Amino acid sequence: MLSSEEVAHYIEQFHVLNGWACSIPNTDEFRDTTTIKQFADMLMAKRLELGLTPHVYDQLLEIEGNTELDRAWMELGMTLDNRELSGPSYFEDFPLNYYQMPEYESAINAVDDFMSKQPLFQSVSDEVLAEVVRQHMTGKKQVGG
Repeated sequence: MLSSEEVAHYIEQFHVLNGWACSIPNTDEFRDTTTIKQFADMLMAKRLELGLTPHVYDQLLEIEGNTELDRAWMELGMTLDNRELSGPSYFEDFPLNYYQMPEYESAINAVDDFMSKQPLFQSVSDEVLAEVVRQHMTGKKQVGG
């Protein structure tokens, strides 16, 4: 269990991580050439540099009722979402800007089509959706692009 001093330290580290995410030059070139997975790896490297290891994350996730911690989680999530620096894991090999790039539209449509055929209120794992994307992209390459 983390002490209150440790929690305060990690809250500060979240603020540093959020500042880092805000400072990334979010240009079209960066978004067109950096995949979702590459950015996730960059984010994880920065988290680890700040001591926000998976073990620490797990401990912080168990803490309830800490307004400052809740706000730090929320601010980081909002920054990543607002700056569109994250995406579904089944599109992890796509650039951050995939939804604005015509060459990925058919894969997005394949996932949407697959999901529309699933029973209502039935969840589908990201692994299943990743397979839909892989099959679609493989089939597209075999047909000639």
